[in-house]
Amino acid sequence: MEPKQDNAAACKVELKEFTVEIDKSGIIPQWFQESFGRLINTMISDNMLELTQHDSNNENQEKIQTASDNTDNSEEYVNWEETPEENNYKLSGTIRYQKGGRVSIHVYISKGDSIKFSNSYSSQVDDVIESTPEILLQVRNFVLLRCGKESIEKLTFDASKYHSDAIKLLENEQEDKSLEKHFITGLFFAKAGNEEKALENLDYVISSSTNPDIVQNCYKVVLEVKAKKNMKDLDNAQKEVYEGDPGKAIPLIESLIQITPNYIHLHFLLGIAYKRNGLREKAVEAFRRALEQDTNHVATLRELAEELVASGNLAEAESMYRRIIGLNQANATDYYNLGMCLKRMGRKDELDEIIQRIKELDTEGRLDSYLFNLFEFRAEHFPDSEQVDKKSIWSRLFGKK
Repeated sequence: MEPKQDNAAACKVELKEFTVEIDKSGIIPQWFQESFGRLINTMISDNMLELTQHDSNNENQEKIQTASDNTDNSEEYVNWEETPEENNYKLSGTIRYQKGGRVSIHVYISKGDSIKFSNSYSSQVDDVIESTPEILLQVRNFVLLRCGKESIEKLTFDASKYHSDAIKLLENEQEDKSLEKHFITGLFFAKAGNEEKALENLDYVISSSTNPDIVQNCYKVVLEVKAKKNMKDLDNAQKEVYEGDPGKAIPLIESLIQITPNYIHLHFLLGIAYKRNGLREKAVEAFRRALEQDTNHVATLRELAEELVASGNLAEAESMYRRIIGLNQANATDYYNLGMCLKRMGRKDELDEIIQRIKELDTEGRLDSYLFNLFEFRAEHFPDSEQVDKKSIWSRLFGKK
């Protein structure tokens, strides 16, 4: 980090337009990624230009005052010098769209060929406008401090203007009738506080889409729009479930389900609350309702399978683990739990394959101590003493060194 300048000096920030990297497989229309990328560049340019003009005006005033103080009625003139080279900075970066509607902004401040500051910021696409002031504030304060000026605590930033600009981009694109466009439009109307337009677009996606991910994202935003005052209840419920008293979370979650009954996260969270409160039957019921919204919700499949095993419903638990495997989402623990189901059902001939899959997936050896629970010892595992090498039984059975 460079030392602070002894004397305050003017700063010059050269802004290079941020590169926009498109995600071609995401839920954000590509044309909007490009247009919104230009809007982000405009937000940055507007506020960095303000910084440069502010410093330039201050510099000019100081020089005018100095010239006035030193006047002796001669024909001296003010020497308008360029900003000193040591205070010239360049701001550049990348706007990168990611899966799931996230946007990451990578910022670089350089002097000459040397990068003096870099940082990355990530948020959902509809949160980018509100998170931009944080980026700009860090950039501005970095430059100000290195020019010997005081940092600022707040930034004048009209988020509503840029939300309106984003909505105009969406409304002006008449040819795109896609569900993805309606989804993004709903997000930005929600941010702009237009509840009617937000729900109109989100409800259209919910009623028309077969994509469970985008539908559930819609329910999340619908809940935020309809229950602004109650969103603290969701935060409190999540904290109680995972860190406090799950029993206190149950009525909070149930009240939110009344607002958005098809939002899978609420049913899943309710199931976890019941489970941690020892109410197994109610937990199973909540997990089943969650799967009614998305039959392939892996987290719910795992939790439901675990409760089914505990209640002795092994056949259905097996079907849950088989479904996770079919979705290519199974980990070593899933295979272990499936193996225990098979063993308890007497299907021991299938365990060798299960053990092999555990060995392949458990690269860190976290389940080593559990494998003997699955293994069925047979005579062929214990050859005559003359044929046994010095390797341990553990090494011979599982290939561990």
